[in-house]
Amino acid sequence: MLVGRIQVVDLPLTVLSDGPDRGSQVRLVGRLHLQDGPQAWRKLQEIQRDVASLRELDLTDLESLDGAGAAALLAMQTRADRIGPGFTLVGANPKVERLLSLYRQGAGAGALQDQPLCKPLFVQIGESAWEQLSSLRDLLASIGGFTAGTLRAIRDPRSIHTADIPRLIERAGADALPIILVIDGLVGMIISVTAADQLQRFGGNVFLPNMIGVAMIRELGPLMTAFVLAGRTGASYAAELGTMRVNEEVDAARVMGLDPTRFLVLPRLIALLFVTPILTILGTILGIVGGLFIGMTTLDVTPIVFWSRLHESVSTLDVVEGLTKAFVFSSAIGSIACHFGLQTRGGAAEVGRSTTRAVVTSLFLLVALDGVLTSGFQVLRSA
Repeated sequence: MLVGRIQVVDLPLTVLSDGPDRGSQVRLVGRLHLQDGPQAWRKLQEIQRDVASLRELDLTDLESLDGAGAAALLAMQTRADRIGPGFTLVGANPKVERLLSLYRQGAGAGALQDQPLCKPLFVQIGESAWEQLSSLRDLLASIGGFTAGTLRAIRDPRSIHTADIPRLIERAGADALPIILVIDGLVGMIISVTAADQLQRFGGNVFLPNMIGVAMIRELGPLMTAFVLAGRTGASYAAELGTMRVNEEVDAARVMGLDPTRFLVLPRLIALLFVTPILTILGTILGIVGGLFIGMTTLDVTPIVFWSRLHESVSTLDVVEGLTKAFVFSSAIGSIACHFGLQTRGGAAEVGRSTTRAVVTSLFLLVALDGVLTSGFQVLRSA
């Protein structure tokens, strides 16, 4: 039987006070939500002031509450605990009890599981190694898919989106030519300046063309050109395809029956394969010209002597090695950039992360491939 007083407010929440000790138990009926917040909060505060010996707050008939209501009840309980023996919340249905338990966690009960501030060193090493192996596996799978798509495109060349190739050649070739010429020319001059001091000590001025010619044609010309293309064109490809993936343009192409490999990847690979050898040749020539300039101004090497020694020291195999590296490097740059671009997930931050990974992976792989190819051609020379 209900005794004591009945308090009804103009809210979805009705407050009933019951018990022989002037409201030792208070029952809430209805719901307690955010839109009722200010009035309901004042009502709860009035209950706490008016009820002298509140021991239980009965939630049996409380149909629902949201986060604001749960926070209000727990704040009321915390305040009561500070100034007296406090009260308990009883009779809550499972849904209400679940929300109250969630808010109690934030009130100082602690997280369900403490997370370590830092993972152990060997755990970090293992996770990083596994991540790198998974990335390598995905990269090899993508290269396999690109190769299969290339073979299918050879059988049906009309399936390639050739309309984009001239534009891609212009972006990867003509637009990159000035920076490649400047870098390769400066590299040739730097190598010549560094060697000039040593050559003068032993009277080997005439050997400068041999050194600069072999270094630029075999190694520095292809490698420096590839570095510039990886940081410029490769990053552009990765960001472009990553943005298309984030905007679901790649998925739309698949829905329309277009193979992303033939439609997006192969035109970019073809453009790189076409322009990289040309850029390598031009960059190598300018690097040799830079060496000639240093030889003329520092070592008194005449142009006739320079070109004569260069012709004697450089063989056809050296030129083949440089061009082979250019083709291999361009394939690696295009494949890696397109792979990381098409693997992008998420938003703008992921596009930037994919671009960074594409450039870093390309630079690492270029150095590794250069070592393998140099070793292979060295074996051919000694055979």
